[in-house]
Amino acid sequence: MTTTPQTAVHEKARAFSTGFTVVINSFDAVTRQGLANDKLLLKLFDLLPPNSLLNVTDNLTTDDDKVVPTAGTIALRLTDKQGDIVGAVFYTPNSKAKPIVIDPTGYGAIVMGELNKANEVIAFDDITHAIDAYQCMAADDITIIVSPQKTSQHLKKMVQHWSSGSLLTVPMTIDNKRMINLLAGVNARALVTMADIVTLLHANHSYEAILAADDSQIINLKESAYYPEWRDDPQLNEPMIYADGRFELYHDGLFFVKYNDDNPANITFKFKAFVCSPIEVIAKVRDTSSGTWGRLLQWRDDDSVLHTWSMPLSLLQGDAREYRRELASQGLNITTNPKQRSYLDTYIQDYPIHKRALCVDKLGWHDEQYILPNGAIGSDGKELIVYQSAHAINSTITQQGTLEQWRDELCKPLAEQSRFVFSIACAFAGQLLALLDDDGGGFHILGSSSMGKSLSLKTAASV
Repeated sequence: MTTTPQTAVHEKARAFSTGFTVVINSFDAVTRQGLANDKLLLKLFDLLPPNSLLNVTDNLTTDDDKVVPTAGTIALRLTDKQGDIVGAVFYTPNSKAKPIVIDPTGYGAIVMGELNKANEVIAFDDITHAIDAYQCMAADDITIIVSPQKTSQHLKKMVQHWSSGSLLTVPMTIDNKRMINLLAGVNARALVTMADIVTLLHANHSYEAILAADDSQIINLKESAYYPEWRDDPQLNEPMIYADGRFELYHDGLFFVKYNDDNPANITFKFKAFVCSPIEVIAKVRDTSSGTWGRLLQWRDDDSVLHTWSMPLSLLQGDAREYRRELASQGLNITTNPKQRSYLDTYIQDYPIHKRALCVDKLGWHDEQYILPNGAIGSDGKELIVYQSAHAINSTITQQGTLEQWRDELCKPLAEQSRFVFSIACAFAGQLLALLDDDGGGFHILGSSSMGKSLSLKTAASV
């Protein structure tokens, strides 16, 4: 690599043949004033050892005569796991342009902390997150590395190189678990958390506490398998491995996808089988005696109306026709292929959902909550309580209109009609008897035809 002549006086020859280390180390260390108050560079200046940031005065030319406009930039060396310089990243102070990266190896990293094989290495693809994490941890037994290029392939190459010989951890959030597929087979581990690790560290959680938290998941990437993506759009939830394939849920349906996994290092797509339109298993449900187990299901029909059903698992026994008939009657499109249709039984019963809900077999009061077909009033948020039935919820037992419409268009015009007011009061009274620990009763409205008896009943039914 050589420098491009800036002037006759400043012409310098720099070539890769003489070693990139010689080239990059020939530049002087930048002063704090030379960073032009760039916030990122100032953080790096304060965080990294002295002379880590270099003042680059010349453009560089690669061996193929390509000019790299590095003059006027601030360079930060990239190293490999042995600590040898393999490239550099060049920042222009206060510029929104992407930094320039020169790294023929593809695995060079920005290093924060001591290079020690006994240290745990934590890998990031974002320099800002890495700085925040390092400042929060400040531990002698942790080394943080950062990929200079925010691309998945560069991160993978860096992790592959640095993971040999050291414990390497890649933090990720639960909604970014597709990274596991990218890094499958690499000798490293994934730390999967509900919130971003930097957010947790800023909330005064120690790294050790994050590792030990109940909602943190540590995955051995070396033992995970990479499944090729056969379509571009993302899956709606985590796939479920079954037999020689996986259940995969997309916006247009649930599919059972078969793969050739004879070689775990090179799994290939075989074919897909449509099972039904999108359906999600929301929770496992059971009653207070840990009986009548079921699954809380959710799906949308062709009009995008949301349906929810707590389905007893007992319906999956036998030929399972009844539960499929109920789902179909509420708008779920199920394949007519008998074999593919049976996949739905397996998916509903075995999908690995951890959330729990309590089921009841009657509507009305349960402790301090009032259970409705599609929800509960007065929920304290501690436990989800649902109504479970062998039949999907009848669409006639649902809310029609709004409270304001009911009050303004029905109640106000009838406010002077004593029979109608009495009927509405009776409808409300029935819901209060359990709270008052009182007995129920009834009223018989007598009268000739067209005096409002039927209308009184309809008015009460509007409650």
